[in-house]
Amino acid sequence: MGVVEAAHRFLASDTNIDTIICGITNLHDVENTVANYAKGPLTAQQCKAIELAMDKLKPQNAGFCTGCGYCKPCPADINIPEMMKAVFTGKYLNCVKSAKGPLGWLIHESNQD
Repeated sequence: MGVVEAAHRFLASDTNIDTIICGITNLHDVENTVANYAKGPLTAQQCKAIELAMDKLKPQNAGFCTGCGYCKPCPADINIPEMMKAVFTGKYLNCVKSAKGPLGWLIHESNQD
């Protein structure tokens, strides 16, 4: 089972969730999402295994932007997905030079790759 399928089926296992925002960008994403939900929810044991794996991840790496653009347009005219991409690439992947694309002037110089 892949990560996306596991995520969809994990969410399907929670009876409190009836809607998700999953960053669909093309027809394949729609078909994949529908197919994953058709497989049904995970078992309690599978959900527990995912929860244990997530506990091992660094908290700062969780929740990074998917670039779906749901936050747009920003009332302050900030390109939020690009900003989040630069922060993730620079701070969490420690690839400051790669993060410096069009937003390079916003990246702090103390970390160099």
